[in-house]
Amino acid sequence: MPRTRKLSKVSDLSNLANKTNNQLAAAGFITVNENGKPLPSKTRESFLFAINNSSSALAAAAFLGIHYTTFKKYAKLMASPDPKFPNLLEWAKDLLEEKRQLVGEYDNTPNWLFNPLIPLDQKIQNILGLGLTIKEDFFIKWLSAHGIVTPSCKLCGLGDLRSTDHSFPFMVVPLDSNLCNISETNLEIVCYNCHFYYYGNIPDIVPRNLKFLPKNKKK
Repeated sequence: MPRTRKLSKVSDLSNLANKTNNQLAAAGFITVNENGKPLPSKTRESFLFAINNSSSALAAAAFLGIHYTTFKKYAKLMASPDPKFPNLLEWAKDLLEEKRQLVGEYDNTPNWLFNPLIPLDQKIQNILGLGLTIKEDFFIKWLSAHGIVTPSCKLCGLGDLRSTDHSFPFMVVPLDSNLCNISETNLEIVCYNCHFYYYGNIPDIVPRNLKFLPKNKKK
């Protein structure tokens, strides 16, 4: 019987963001049936994978192909990657709550944003097609996770995070003035200071809520 491959570290998960079910199965990260659908998995590695690529515990359970109650039962028995938490379930609750707060009030269940089985191009099409509004700090982290930007100021190189909550003083600048052109060549990250000097005043409320409304779509 095929086994789920053990991940060397949680950060390895980000490298799988654009792989299909069959590619993940070939690499040994998941197992699939004859139709290419993931089979239920209850290994700690698969739980870590699902949690890191989902926006809620319910979505992680669905990703694993198990009931939410089963997900909680097994996660309670698994060791947390962070010694601050008694088990994997408590660690997941903290991580997923942080994700939920970053997404903001406009999109409560963006499961597909974290789904590694959905190609990046499709995620971008979904963002534009749905006309999502996404909190700017979440969007910067999402861009960074998908290799579109580096989380540091393009102009001065500032990349420090605030020690208390790991937030950062960055803004997204589209070089062609079109935020919906989500690409490595168009989007830059600049700090508040550089934005003030080179692009204009800082909004009264930051991070901003970014509205992704294609130009050919009526408001």
